[in-house]
Amino acid sequence: MDLSNKTICIAGIGGVGGYIGGVLARTYANVNFLARGERLAHIREYGLTVKCANLGIFTVNPKAVSDSITDFGHLDCLFICCKNYQLPELCAQLKDAVSTDTIIVPIMNGTTAAGEIRKAFGKGIVLDALIYIISTAMPDFSIESLSPSPLVQLGKQNADAAEREASLAVGKLLNDAGIKCKVEEDIEAAVWTKYIQNCAFNVATAYYLTDAQGIYNDPARLEKYRHLLEESCLVARTLGIHIADNLEDDLYDRLLHRTVANGTSSLKKDMAAGRPNELETFSGTLVRKAKELGLLAPVSEEFYEGMKNR
Repeated sequence: MDLSNKTICIAGIGGVGGYIGGVLARTYANVNFLARGERLAHIREYGLTVKCANLGIFTVNPKAVSDSITDFGHLDCLFICCKNYQLPELCAQLKDAVSTDTIIVPIMNGTTAAGEIRKAFGKGIVLDALIYIISTAMPDFSIESLSPSPLVQLGKQNADAAEREASLAVGKLLNDAGIKCKVEEDIEAAVWTKYIQNCAFNVATAYYLTDAQGIYNDPARLEKYRHLLEESCLVARTLGIHIADNLEDDLYDRLLHRTVANGTSSLKKDMAAGRPNELETFSGTLVRKAKELGLLAPVSEEFYEGMKNR
């Protein structure tokens, strides 16, 4: 399956969607953006500018940009890149444009997006996916990525032949455009690995309203960070997720040695600006799941209670 000349749509041109859409539109002719408001107007007039550590600075003009999904015709591949609290509304908007052969790739936070989309659409080939990137939609409508080597992981747990073919096709599409992508056999473990990192990094940076160096330069904060990792890993292992035995150590080392010093999280940015945010996706979901399993997660609960009424 070759998607390079097929109709591709990116729904949500924020930090993640803008990066993916920009890089794809730089390479392929049939890339469309679903956007709205001032961002839509700006891209129509000036294109989308992407500034990234790995690919430099470039501006693209997609084949089409619209706030109506019907303007793009039949969708062969749909990337959904929104916040979790936006997903129900977006699914209602997208559902009628999706057919049984549309490949749908939600690149979102948390562990539930693909399942929610499968339930909402009832059709299409829905993959699970995640991205490791620090990327921001800037006030001038450009996209700025600080990550030297963003990575997408995708796949479908216990995939059938069509799902495996779709995963490989999307992986090739991304890799050929310059976005490193790995197709995973155990995508559930990969999704949870990223989720556990988020439950520590996003939550800690938001709680302290800081960046990576604001955590690792403070011994007390760093100790709390370690506890957040341990509590999240305990929940995952109790659920039977096959995360690595040394995942706590690896993610702790990643913060200390493999995270850009001024890198922060979308949750921190949203909390600082008083915007709607994904606190429930991270802390809220994890704390509730721990309670359901009869587990103690005191630091996760402390941070959640401290932020939910800000």
